[in-house]
Amino acid sequence: MKLAPYATLALLAGATLFAGACHSPAAQHAAAPSSALAPKQAHFALYKFGQRIGVEHDKLVRAADGSGVVRATFTFNDRGTDVPLAAEWRFLPGGHPWHYQAWGFAARGVNLDDRVDLAGDGTVEIERQDEAPKHTRAPAAFAVASGYAPVIGQELLVQDWIARGRPAHLAILPEGEVAIESRGKESFARDGKPVSLEHLAIFGLVWGREDLWIDDKAELAALVSREAGKVIVEALRRQGKNPTREGTIEALGRMDYYDMGGYSVAYRPDIRAGSKFVELTIMGGKGKIRQ
Repeated sequence: MKLAPYATLALLAGATLFAGACHSPAAQHAAAPSSALAPKQAHFALYKFGQRIGVEHDKLVRAADGSGVVRATFTFNDRGTDVPLAAEWRFLPGGHPWHYQAWGFAARGVNLDDRVDLAGDGTVEIERQDEAPKHTRAPAAFAVASGYAPVIGQELLVQDWIARGRPAHLAILPEGEVAIESRGKESFARDGKPVSLEHLAIFGLVWGREDLWIDDKAELAALVSREAGKVIVEALRRQGKNPTREGTIEALGRMDYYDMGGYSVAYRPDIRAGSKFVELTIMGGKGKIRQ
């Protein structure tokens, strides 16, 4: 892949959602922590099927000791409906999160309202939409995230994972666990110059596997997530330059095994289910979809 000038490139969702981002200095403001370094901004342009559908704006104010605050606004348009999401992370010296809040929509029609606060005694208060607040002991090592978005959250997750010594598994608050593996260094071209990025695989944040690439500052350079639309794209690809409806059906019928990255499907002319995998959908008391 070729990275755009002064921008990182991310791919979100296997139906191919691209997000271009840059990290650049921003003006100092009153909310900056003591001894803060120059604040930075990151901007992600979101694309799906080659079409620009949204944007994310992030402001990062971090001190030399790792403390600080990161704020994000994320919006994309899904078939005519805007899907907005905002989030905030606050960090202790050492770079570990003590406060997290995300509110808005995780997808079209899927509300999100999460809050995590770490107390001085090592306990954590968790609040989620339509659920009673939960007070519990914090895991020995954890990061905070509510899913694939905002994009900057993936960068913060990886940075926390690195700071904690790259454990095989890392607890996620408000809930869950991820496994992160390094796939080694890979070389790309940017402005005609070679760029070396580390390839990481993340399991547990979304269905199957996510692949992302970070630079030597552990900043996000590229991200690939996957969804069911990837199966149709693969069926079209197998037909060559002149795909048809009939050809798509035939290609799916021959797709006896297809790995979408940690999640595989299998079709035959007499088997059209693709997978027997079952995911639970959790609804709150007011009928809102929680997961």
